[in-house]
Amino acid sequence: MLHILNGSALLDKFPKAIEGTRLVCHECFVEGPVKADSLKQLGIIRSQFLYETYNAPYEDYISKMVLPFDVLGILDTEVEIHLWFEEDLFCQTNMWYMIHLLMHYKLDNKIFLVRPHTSLQFGFGALDAKGLEEVFPNKEHISYTDLIQFDALWFAYSRGDNNAMKRVGESLCKNYSFVHRAIEAHFQRQENGLDIGLLKATLIEISNQLGTKDFGTVFREFSKRLPIYGFGDLQVKRLWEEILVSGTP
Repeated sequence: MLHILNGSALLDKFPKAIEGTRLVCHECFVEGPVKADSLKQLGIIRSQFLYETYNAPYEDYISKMVLPFDVLGILDTEVEIHLWFEEDLFCQTNMWYMIHLLMHYKLDNKIFLVRPHTSLQFGFGALDAKGLEEVFPNKEHISYTDLIQFDALWFAYSRGDNNAMKRVGESLCKNYSFVHRAIEAHFQRQENGLDIGLLKATLIEISNQLGTKDFGTVFREFSKRLPIYGFGDLQVKRLWEEILVSGTP
């Protein structure tokens, strides 16, 4: 078995009782440029963005997001692939890319989705190793037809084609209703009619309502109000610092 996990936090507590190779998606495709004509070009674009934004070395991107996944090119067709991703936009954009990567290699393997049955805010974070063992048997087989649709969804997302995203989302809604919610969240952060954007507007609102500029306090409330985005502290802090620099609050 092969397990593709969304982030190191999940890897750190992944149960030993579940056999198989583990690969980790160290990305945040929910932000930054994602349009590229090839996987190689995308790697260059993303590594540059992560370096400029979070000071993440280019070598780290190669060692974490490129080289480990070369194994997909030589994967035995008998190996089952399990995608461990949550329903929020952060996890979903990463999952769409991972399915795009799997489709790039034209794999004939059976591919499954493993989701947590917890609140949207906490996801896998609310589960310990035993809890992860319990959700694993509930894995969902992703049909080839749906894999094609997820691949198309990544393409539409990477091209900024909202109309195509909506069409693909509707076709996936029958089996994966959460995809529609993630897509709608993506639209809402673009189309709220506010020059500063929905996410920054929410941060400012929280700061004003709670009467504080303490990031930790604001971040915790932001996570409660907009769990659909699944943003970690790094993503929210970047938005928060942009607000402080602009002197908006």
